[in-house]
Amino acid sequence: TFRTRTFRTRTGTVHRATTSILREECSPHQLIMFARNVSRPDQMLLTVNLQEARGEMADMRTLVLLGNSQTRRVGPFVYTPRFSTDGA
Repeated sequence: TFRTRTFRTRTGTVHRATTSILREECSPHQLIMFARNVSRPDQMLLTVNLQEARGEMADMRTLVLLGNSQTRRVGPFVYTPRFSTDGA
């Protein structure tokens, strides 16, 4: 179906972004967040280091957020300071 082809294309785009573009420009330890089906009963929130990110972690219902160099985990939360001191 048309939807299946679109899904495969977008997964490939996410894979290229995480393996090529972002990994060339960002630290492998930078946090990336995947939020799928937000506000629905089956929502999934996943936070990994950029080096662990895979294209399969996102589909058409996934919001992908890349933290800056100062983004940290604070307990179950992800925190980015309002002001950056290193220009990131």
